[in-house]
Amino acid sequence: MSPPFLLLYTMALNGLKKIMEDLEAFNFEVSLSSIIAENKDLISDKVADQIGRTGLDGNGDRITLDGGEYTDFTVRYKQEHGKGLGAVTDRVTLYQTGELYRMIETEVTIDEVTTLSNVPYYDELMERTGEQVMKLNESSRLEFAQEIVIPAFAEDLKEKTGLKIN
Repeated sequence: MSPPFLLLYTMALNGLKKIMEDLEAFNFEVSLSSIIAENKDLISDKVADQIGRTGLDGNGDRITLDGGEYTDFTVRYKQEHGKGLGAVTDRVTLYQTGELYRMIETEVTIDEVTTLSNVPYYDELMERTGEQVMKLNESSRLEFAQEIVIPAFAEDLKEKTGLKIN
């Protein structure tokens, strides 16, 4: 081999070695959980929107109370006293005063994302609806990933390794 080719070959291998070292040092799980944690309020907002706007739970199923829709009494009460989303009766929205929605919080660890509400009746409500009501459905998760997670992850990867995701 000629010395110039050997020099180019060595430079290319050193560049590849640097990329491999950077990738080995890059912690995918920490990066993803940090991005999600930084945007946890958006998850809370998406859960509230999903419940109110669509009446769907994390499985994409209609939200039910004790396995059914609103009772006749609840429908009458919501129609007489409800305002805005609190008056909606064509789907279960879990909205009357907005307290449940205002108190939705998302907690993020490296292993888990949990969304809940700090209202005093939360545990009882989860027994009546199932905990899937506080999870993003596939459509909402995909939207969050495309709008938030993927762009932020690509930027973090580029910043820490120099690699660009197209």
